[in-house]
Order: sequence, then structure tokens, then C-alpha cells
Amino acid sequence: MADCGDRSGDSQGSIEDGETQGHGHFFVKKTFHKPTYCHHCTDILWGLIGVGYVCEVCNFVVHDRCMKTVVSPCSSIATYLIKNPVAHCWSEPSHFKRKFCNVCRKRLEDSLAIRCEICEYYAHLDCQDFVVSDCMECATYFPQRDRNVIHYHHWRQGNLPPNSKCVSCKKTCWSSECLAGMRCEWCGVTAHATCYRNLPVECKFGSLREILLPSTCLTIPRLDVPMETILGISRKSMWERHVRSAVTQVKRRSAVRMRKMYDSMMLANTQTNVEDI
Repeated sequence: MADCGDRSGDSQGSIEDGETQGHGHFFVKKTFHKPTYCHHCTDILWGLIGVGYVCEVCNFVVHDRCMKTVVSPCSSIATYLIKNPVAHCWSEPSHFKRKFCNVCRKRLEDSLAIRCEICEYYAHLDCQDFVVSDCMECATYFPQRDRNVIHYHHWRQGNLPPNSKCVSCKKTCWSSECLAGMRCEWCGVTAHATCYRNLPVECKFGSLREILLPSTCLTIPRLDVPMETILGISRKSMWERHVRSAVTQVKRRSAVRMRKMYDSMMLANTQTNVEDI
């Protein structure tokens, strides 16, 4: 796996604990011996000695000037930030070009990797045990839930389409050199890590609004929930519906039987009249 910077440089000591709060990164000052890009602003780190910091856990590289504005959580705490974990739907192991691992933030070209077929989460095969189960919820319908449900953006960091523009500042927010930028997996809007927090929390599905079926309209088969609950009707109304259906069928059968008896009687009378003649 290609690293974002040479790790042969000596660490100059970790930053103060006060600067690691919130995002969970454990940054140490680093000297990079080849071109390296900041994962926050996507600019190159210029200089010779101690020009940036790197997280010892997830390899997040950042400028000294960007330290105060880092919002991307470290993979060491990302699992604890998920309120409703949803498992990913993994593809077969393969090689992906121009993609980065969402766990270790390194390139995928040099080794086997997997991809979530639902939410575009990429990970090395060796990193699979450390992935964050934050896939998209595609079926959240429940009868007792309020109809006016707010649908939120589902943000995924990095691996943006080429030439992606930030919907907030209109500047380029993608990078081919590191895992940077944010993208909503529902509506497809892209933004910088510092800009997406300023966007409205509700997702309108963008250009897909007319053809996309929201997750609040779908449900998955559940054997532990009665059918009347899934359909949103009470047991009494279902019983009444069955009774009405049964009564209707009985009436229909009775009508058919009476019609057959009437036809038989008319046929018998006709035959009697013919014999008399």
C-alpha cells in the first residue's frame, strides 16, 4: 500500500491533549521526505523539517495551520460516534484504481480491497476488521412513525468524483492524492470538510428527487412483527375485513346456486310444454 508520506522521519513529540479533543486524532510532528498532501485542505505540505502532523492511528496528515479546524474523526473513535450501526454490503475482493481506504487512508492499488455496494465505503482486506458500520439505511418505514420525517444527509469522506465542486464555496473539493472532501450518498452533493457542517441537515435528494424512493417508504421482511402491524392496520379491522370478504363470497355462491336452480326449472318447464304439444 502506498503511503502518503515516508515514515522514516523522527517524530518530534505529540501535540497537547487539548488539541486532540473532539476528532480523536493523536497527532505527532513529522518530517516528510516526499511530496505529501494535507488531508484537510488538500494543499501540499511545503518545507523541510517538521512541516506537518500525522495521526499515529489513522495516518491523517495535516498542516500546522489546519490543526485547529480538523473535523474528520479518527477511525479509533468513529465507531463510538455511530448511533444506529448498519452493516455494509461488501463486494468481492478486487483491485480498485485511484481509490483510498476509509480506514487507514492509504491507496488501494497495491493490494486487495473491498467496496460497499450501497454507500461507496472502501477498505483494504486487512482493514476489514476495523471498518465503521455506518452504511445507509435503505428501509426505515414503520407504521407508527410520523409521516413528516426529516431525511438527513449521509456523508462519506473521500473518493469523490473527479472535478467535484463544493456546493457551499464553489471551489474544488476533491483530491487524487489523499482521502479528502465529503459527499452525500443520497443526493450526491460534495463539500469541503470545513464547509459541509454549514449546510442544511435535511437532504432533498437533489436532482434525484423525482425518481428516488426514500427509505421511509420501504420496509424489510420481519418475521417478528405481525402482518397487520407492517400494513398499518389494527387486528380488529383486519378481522372485520375477513368477515366481510367471507360474507360476500357466501352471497355470491348463493346467487350462483339460485341462478342454476332457476335455469333448471325453466328448462324443465320448456321440455314439459314441448311434450304436451
